[in-house]
Amino acid sequence: MQTRAYARALIDNRIPPPDEETVEERVAARMRNVVLQVLPFGRAFGNGLEGPMVLVEGLDHERFAFMEGAFASDLSVEPGVVSRVTERLSMIRTRALDPDESARFIERMVGQP
Repeated sequence: MQTRAYARALIDNRIPPPDEETVEERVAARMRNVVLQVLPFGRAFGNGLEGPMVLVEGLDHERFAFMEGAFASDLSVEPGVVSRVTERLSMIRTRALDPDESARFIERMVGQP
């Protein structure tokens, strides 16, 4: 999970350092449209455990799917691959806690020893 402070540290750690206005613009852009949902182990399923993936839509609405595996990573615009990643992410979202439940779950976990 990426916090504003973490995003700021990544963006501000450049040579030469960007000006404060640029840092703020980039942090805001990076944090936009971020929704966090937790998938507890008890709700996980095989397809959801195959590794990290990202689905990105460009300004021209072209979609990209990025998947990471143990031995290789893949970035694809091939419609079949993008469709499979979209379906996989949708399945994960339906099994995950909603954003409010996820926030409460994280708060409980932070409070545990």
